[in-house]
Amino acid sequence: MITEKEFHDALETVIKYQFQISLLIQKSLNVSSKIQEDIKSKNKTLIMDFINSHEKISVRLTNILKFQSMNSVDEAPVKYVEDFNKKSFLRNRNAGNKSWNELCELMGKDPHSTN
Repeated sequence: MITEKEFHDALETVIKYQFQISLLIQKSLNVSSKIQEDIKSKNKTLIMDFINSHEKISVRLTNILKFQSMNSVDEAPVKYVEDFNKKSFLRNRNAGNKSWNELCELMGKDPHSTN
């Protein structure tokens, strides 16, 4: 026969175990989301790598990209070329439609899209 004290001790152990498991699950979910972010960023091109890989890039576009990679106007600096969108790009000094079209041409994307 199980006493009431043994029952409560066992119940306390089960509750502690449940809490421990929930912490492990939360940690694994955090690690999983971090891994997914890393995988997404590996498919992107760093700004300096993009500049160095294109010989025909204009000086103006080079300066815009370098400046925005260090100091963004309204947000954190942009690290990857794929993260630029037209609206934020055109907010930069000396950035205009001609520079945007050049960037899109070098990236192989439609300059008339807003992304």
